[in-house]
Amino acid sequence: MTTRNCGFYSDFFSGLPAFGSCVSDSPLTCQAWPSSLTVVADLARAGRYAQAEAALALCAACPGDSPSAVDTLRRLFLMAHVRLCQGACSEGLEVLHRAFALGREQGVEASAVCQPADLFASLCAVALEEAIEPVYVNRLVKQAGLAAPSPALVRWPYPLRFYTLGRAAVVVDGQPLRFSGKAQHRPMLLLHCLLARGGREVPVSALLRAMREDREDDDGLKSRGAFDMALSRLRHLLGEPQALLLGDGHLSLNQRLCWVDAWACERLLGHVDRADDPACGQILFERALDLYQGDFLEGEESAWSVLARERMRAHLLRVARRLGDAFERHGRWAEAGDLYARLRELFPLDEDLCRHLIHSHVERDELAQAMGLYSRCRELMTKVLGVLR
Repeated sequence: MTTRNCGFYSDFFSGLPAFGSCVSDSPLTCQAWPSSLTVVADLARAGRYAQAEAALALCAACPGDSPSAVDTLRRLFLMAHVRLCQGACSEGLEVLHRAFALGREQGVEASAVCQPADLFASLCAVALEEAIEPVYVNRLVKQAGLAAPSPALVRWPYPLRFYTLGRAAVVVDGQPLRFSGKAQHRPMLLLHCLLARGGREVPVSALLRAMREDREDDDGLKSRGAFDMALSRLRHLLGEPQALLLGDGHLSLNQRLCWVDAWACERLLGHVDRADDPACGQILFERALDLYQGDFLEGEESAWSVLARERMRAHLLRVARRLGDAFERHGRWAEAGDLYARLRELFPLDEDLCRHLIHSHVERDELAQAMGLYSRCRELMTKVLGVLR
């Protein structure tokens, strides 16, 4: 089982506006290819997939001139969209592979096929997640200036990437951002404060307050002018003036240009919570753990960073425990044990995890492993925490 079977791709299409009121209920008839494909697109976006399938079949069967390469490509994209939305992922991905391969071979540019843009962006997102023609798809995304349909996308060609989990790093167009000297301390402090507050619609007053708390001896941070200067320098460092959006006294990262590992991790954890099948939840949770390389802004000890760190850690553990409980209720102790073991690598001092992992060994009659783990946990907590249980 993979993410394609776990409803992960449905997130890419869920935000598409529906145009059901614009779609006629008249019987389908043969039309010129461009008109037919417009009808299919409207039906698909309205969620009327059976009718969209019928329209595609009728479209292909109509006599007359052969469709152009662009029309054929649009038909394949719409067919892939309909199949993916119906849950026929294997068929949809096979059609999508044919479509992007044909587009690459024919040298089709984004301008010819990128409408509706939100639908096309969703198909590009699926293609990138499945490594379907990644070079060609990346080029189309950049040509059309498409916005990512979900912040959980790791392979989308964002010009700016911000890493906060386990390390603090900025990547600009694929290259790590490097600088030296104290001159950039305030811009990076502003960035970290913004990320700790979620990166979206953060009041400037809250950012200034957090920056002052971090540098109480810095009198220069007491004015709005200091914030404006730090923001200007940060925009210059990132090389993207539109990466930071300031309006109505609030600052945000531009989600069209910026990817944040914490955003992607949080979105994936949300998918885990909504997963009907614990096996699907585990696959999605593994993806979240791949992003969670360590605590948020590890090493930063300001109050605002500690609060964000604890909030992120608590969310991860809460989702994990809910998933573990689901495995335990179904008697799936091997999966539960694998989950707890992976988490314990990140949180070796979490007593609750240790207890659940020991319990999973006992339930599988692995008593030697259970006793060994108990001894190691006891020794670790004695040495690190100074407690003996």
